[in-house]
Amino acid sequence: MKAINISAPVLKRLVILDILEHKDSFHDCEIKVHKDSFHDCEIKVYAESLVSLELDCNMAYELSLYNMFSLFNASIDICSTRKIGQRVDKLLKAICDVKDLRLSDDSIEVGLTENLLKFSNLKYVRLSMGVDLFNGEYLTELLHYFPNMECLLIDYGLGVCEFEEDGVTDQATPRDFLSNLKSVEVWEFSGSKNELCFLKFLLKNTRALETMTTISSSELLSDPDKQLEVTKKLLMVPKGSMHSVIDIS
Repeated sequence: MKAINISAPVLKRLVILDILEHKDSFHDCEIKVHKDSFHDCEIKVYAESLVSLELDCNMAYELSLYNMFSLFNASIDICSTRKIGQRVDKLLKAICDVKDLRLSDDSIEVGLTENLLKFSNLKYVRLSMGVDLFNGEYLTELLHYFPNMECLLIDYGLGVCEFEEDGVTDQATPRDFLSNLKSVEVWEFSGSKNELCFLKFLLKNTRALETMTTISSSELLSDPDKQLEVTKKLLMVPKGSMHSVIDIS
């Protein structure tokens, strides 16, 4: 396998894109990878001062990250129809000490393997759900790997996630499950059955939760009756935290 070595001991920010065109930016280092130019090769990155990593790719190549001692935040968006589980597993192991992480739905689907390590230092999590249907079990399972997460943001709603309501809300969780989660925020909240199912699961199983905020979609805002109905349903959920506040706006 062909190997490409990148050594940048003072590099602070790295962006790797599998596209030909991208908006102009001011990243410390931006690597644009042609669709076929690095197919099935290994890219080795040595960057002990790296603080921020953004990856938007299909993992047609193996990415090896070394000495990620300073990495604080990472944004991972991986989309591929190939069997790349081992490559994604290797990548996630290399960044498992980050404190701030963004994951796309496709990244969750390909990255959730039996070898996934816990992200014990992770405090802030942002999940970006797309437009394709997504198995909600992946999402609830993923949360077990974020034991010290304090803030969870879901930026495109959860309407595409499919949950079996009884299976999720009645799911047994260990007592220390999400024991540090204090804030949950959902953007583009439509009040769908799937979204309510997941939020009920969080309300029931988070013992330190302080605020749950939903930013309503234009569709929900245009239907005050549904908004009131959704609010009532959430307020009726038995809470793991007696001090949590629900804010629907």
